Amino acid sequence: MGAEDQEDRIDQSVDLGGIMEKGGIWVWVEHWEGMERAVAHELLGKARELADRMGRQVVALVSGAKAGQAAERVQGHPDLILVLEAPGCPKPEAWEYIQALENLCRDGSPFMLMAPSSLRSMEWMPRLAVRLGRSMVSEVTGLDLGEGQTLLVRRPLHGGRFLVELESCGLPPYLVGVRPRAFARKEGSRMAQLERIPVEAGPGAVEVLEWFQDLGLGPELTEASVVVAGGRGMGGPESFQMLEELAGLLGGAVGASRSVVDSGWRPASQQVGKSGKTVSPDLYMAMGISGAIHHIMGMDSSRVVVAVNRDPNALIFNHADYGVVEDLKDFLPALIQELKAKG
Repeated sequence: MGAEDQEDRIDQSVDLGGIMEKGGIWVWVEHWEGMERAVAHELLGKARELADRMGRQVVALVSGAKAGQAAERVQGHPDLILVLEAPGCPKPEAWEYIQALENLCRDGSPFMLMAPSSLRSMEWMPRLAVRLGRSMVSEVTGLDLGEGQTLLVRRPLHGGRFLVELESCGLPPYLVGVRPRAFARKEGSRMAQLERIPVEAGPGAVEVLEWFQDLGLGPELTEASVVVAGGRGMGGPESFQMLEELAGLLGGAVGASRSVVDSGWRPASQQVGKSGKTVSPDLYMAMGISGAIHHIMGMDSSRVVVAVNRDPNALIFNHADYGVVEDLKDFLPALIQELKAKG
């Protein structure tokens, strides 16, 4: 079988012309085994807001194992939900459907395709942008419409020191990766039409050898409203037990600096920064973190930052709303005890 035959494609017997309008706003729904990420609801709510202003349709795209369950759970904002089904390709990774997505975009001519700005979306969005010859932007924190219904996009630059606003000038569709928690979750009451679309999904250039799911306690790091992160100033891996306890009391997740991960104190899944994950919590607590620029780039959109460090000259204080100069061995036990006392 040649490479052309192995590409995934939409079944030509499926006619979407009668149910899918041109120029809609599409949202790619990331999920695992039917459980959608919280960011899916944030994106769908924003898509609904913009689509109503434009008089357009909202379309949700779901694929992979138990996609039907995820589709049912994202009802409320979409007008149409497309479930891409491919026998022999059970895992919900969009890069395995890249040709089908290209065909859908060419046939459906969306105004915009939104997805979470995540490691998973970065596997396929740039590829799709190249295939379509269209623009793509990631790490987006703001979306609006300009005059003539152009797309206005806001994103941080240089570790959050600047915010840049971009205006669309090329042809749609515009591919947009949005940071989790950039938009508030909104409830909706629409019941979308659900269509199952058979596609052939080939292995492409990447072979998945093994799947591993992180079953850590608490919310997923990028979607947590509270992040308690530790750096080398924690002193050692055993001290992170206090951060785990503190995060549990606050209903948050534990993060870590790159130096901590490189030292083997915490898993890579908890790394915050340019080479790790980007977070946008309501509260970011930086414990014993120096404030290197590559770390700041991963948490610069946090709403409130509290820094604790015994070095009064630590760079992290330049990015903090509240700062405490204190030894963590004294500060953390006292804080945990106080939170427990208040129930």
